[in-house]
Parts: sequence; structure tokens; C-alpha cells
Amino acid sequence: MKERYLYPKILILITFLLFYQSGMSQFNSFAESYFANFCLKDNIQFDAPLSGVQGGYYEWEFFYANSPLIPAYQTQVPYTNYQFLNNGSYYLNIRTYTQNGTLNNSVYWSFYVSDCSLDPEQCIESFSPIPGETYVLSAWVKEGNSIGALTYDDPEIQVSFSGGGSTQSFKGNKEIIDGWQRVEQEFLVPAGASDISITLKNNGSGEVFFDDIRIHPFKATMKSFVYDPINLRLLAELDERNYATFYEYDEEGALIRIEKETERGRKTIQESSSNIHKE
Repeated sequence: MKERYLYPKILILITFLLFYQSGMSQFNSFAESYFANFCLKDNIQFDAPLSGVQGGYYEWEFFYANSPLIPAYQTQVPYTNYQFLNNGSYYLNIRTYTQNGTLNNSVYWSFYVSDCSLDPEQCIESFSPIPGETYVLSAWVKEGNSIGALTYDDPEIQVSFSGGGSTQSFKGNKEIIDGWQRVEQEFLVPAGASDISITLKNNGSGEVFFDDIRIHPFKATMKSFVYDPINLRLLAELDERNYATFYEYDEEGALIRIEKETERGRKTIQESSSNIHKE
């Protein structure tokens, strides 16, 4: 599926919070017992808070459930990586040695590793439209080779039901914005319906694309959020009408631009830049 975003995304169709901690860990003192949580199978980079000795080395020793996890090992660089494969309490000793093997300094760190993976049923309940109620289907569609088209005929979304009612078809019915056309239409769930099926159909021979497909009750509103799966930064927020607000960041992770999708195209609504003067 070709997406409207600059980066890969995760589309979350309802709002929920997922606390996820991963990446670089920093220390603040030389004799610290620091408690943090990490996730199973995280590949964490640990940065030593200790200043090394010229010509010396760092020693890393991991413990799991009060037992040595692996033999202590040495590195010349002030960091190491480790991937956790078991839940439970971990301990880490970091030591610095001089070139002749004399202990220079040490720090102790404790933390807990848990299974952060979630079954979808833990976050999002099963989608169960209520018979006799009205719902709104919203989506964005695109044809691969239709430059200058005023509307798209090939991409079609079909909604059908088991136990009653006929198949309902949905096509683009709004303005084309940056090559994408919005679909928005109401439909009624038949009184005797027991199952719902959603079909993405191509009525032509060329490529068609579908994105941001949402269904929600007519008497409700809905917002969606798009996150980068690597660094978990917010990339876009889709409002009640399924229009996106895009967020762009620089290499350091600072927000530099916000753009809003409108019926007249994509508009920049905020832009900022910063420079650090180095002497």
C-alpha cells in the first residue's frame, strides 16, 4: 500500500497509550542504584557514566536473578549493547581499570525487564457494529496513472453483510488533494446482519491505492495517530474529517515543520529552525 507519509507508519484507529522504553540509557552518578524498565528483546545501548583511564578499559558484568548472566567482558569504548531474552530483574556492574589492570572506579545499576508485547485484544476490542445503527466509512484512494483526473473510478470499497442487506459500494467523492481522493459516506447496518465484510476492489487494470480506512459510529468522532515504528515520533495526526497534520523533524529529533492537509492542498502552518554557535 502506498502511503501519504514520508516514513513508514503505524495507524492506530483508536486512542490508547503504550508506554515503551528503549534505546540509550544515561547515568548520573558513580555509585547509583538506578531502577528502570525495559522490554523483552530490546537491544539496549548502555553508556558508562564513568570517565575512562587513558590506555585502560571498561568491564561490563550482567546479572540475572542474582546470578551472573554472562562472563564479565572488557571493551575499550564507554558503551555496550545487550538484548534481553528473559523477563525479570537484572543487575549491571560497570568498572573502569587502568592499563595495568588496577580498578579505577565502578557503578552498580539495577533494572527490570518485562514482556511489553500486547495482544491486539488487550488494546482494541473486536469491531462489532450494532445492527440498525448508522456508521461512517472514511478513506483515501488513489489511481497510479491518472494525472489531471477530476475523480477516480477504479478504486472502490465494498461493504457487505451476512444475514441481511445488500452490498454497498463507496468511491471517491471529494476533491483530489496531492493525488489522493477522500471517500466519506454513511451506511446503515441491516437489522438482521451477523457479519460484516470490507473489500478493497480495483475496477481497472492499473494500480490503485487505499489508505487511512476508518469506520466509526455516525454519532461519534474519531482521531487517528501515525507513529514512526523505529523512533516512535508522532508523524501525523488525522482529525475528525480524516485530514492529516504532518510533523517533520531534523536529525536531532527537534520539530522543524508542521503541515496541514486541506481541501486546497497541503499547507505549512508552522516552521522553525535553530543554530548552535560554536566558538
